[in-house]
Amino acid sequence: MIVAQPKDDSERALMRDSDFASAFWSRLWIGVQLTILRERGEGDLVEATFQRLRRHQRSHFLPGLDKLGIDRTLPAAVVAARYHYLSNMLGGMAMEYVEESPRKVWIRYLPPAYTWPGNALFAVPPSVQRTMFKAWHPFNGESLGNPRLGFVVTKLYQEGGPCDEGYFQEYDHDLAPEERIQFRPVLSSPEFDPGKAPALDPSRWPLPRIAKAKRKWSREMFEDVIRCTLEMYNVDRTAALLAHTCRLFAIQYFGEIRDHVGVTGAEAADFAKIFARLGELTGEKISVSKESPGLVRVQRTTGLFGAAVPAAVYEALFEFVKTSARIHNARMTVGLASVMCTGGEHREEWLIEDAPGEER
Repeated sequence: MIVAQPKDDSERALMRDSDFASAFWSRLWIGVQLTILRERGEGDLVEATFQRLRRHQRSHFLPGLDKLGIDRTLPAAVVAARYHYLSNMLGGMAMEYVEESPRKVWIRYLPPAYTWPGNALFAVPPSVQRTMFKAWHPFNGESLGNPRLGFVVTKLYQEGGPCDEGYFQEYDHDLAPEERIQFRPVLSSPEFDPGKAPALDPSRWPLPRIAKAKRKWSREMFEDVIRCTLEMYNVDRTAALLAHTCRLFAIQYFGEIRDHVGVTGAEAADFAKIFARLGELTGEKISVSKESPGLVRVQRTTGLFGAAVPAAVYEALFEFVKTSARIHNARMTVGLASVMCTGGEHREEWLIEDAPGEER
């Protein structure tokens, strides 16, 4: 256990909402990856996975050590393993950590597979899971200025393992780039002792900060997926992949979202309430105003992507709203009235109307 558990109803509600927001963003970025696999094939998903995790390792690893309170003067294997253990636990993964020695430290990513929930795991090729390790773990030594640090993968879900597992090891000699990541299956490995695992400092990590970090972790993964997709493809193809993902995302999850926020009505005002609450949970600003009977205006402001992606990306995201509206009430209409990006924020206005429309 790396953090204290909620002590009262207020803290339990805070963590439920944090879990919900984290799942929202995680499902979106996982959905984009599966859409790439379906539409573009295994090779493109391998490349997208590699680029996403390289981007994330470069931007998050060293700053994350300080945020997590990890002493950089500790042995390099300990530093690297503690980062993965603590940061991924904050993001919602079940993890284990074992210091076999100061120079050899194990980490386990426990089932169920967080990155490929449910039946998604069945569709993902082993090459993708291997790439998830290749893109990050062997580069930690380079970031720490220690060319002797490598990572050995010992178990993988897609290759028959009960978990994803491996260890950081500091060798007696500098490693060539191809030596920094190795795959060596093992049948047994050291037992996890929760009492010896690292933990967050509760004075630096109160529950509200933990809740915010969990939501941010998943959201930043989604942002990096889209940024890498834009680098791999043109804007139109990225928008098409994202739009398709958002439509299917609504089909699978809008009902769950509606249930979570507790709105039962089927009118335009009710639909606006659902997204106002969703925006609150996912870190956006949404205001709702009644323009006339049956007509509602929604103003949404988000810092997603720092407003530094083409407008077509935000328009693709709106497919989630449009498909959700058709599920909510087939005779209701919703449209984008205006879109503007300024000062690192994206602002848009929607008009939602109780009016006859096309059937589902």
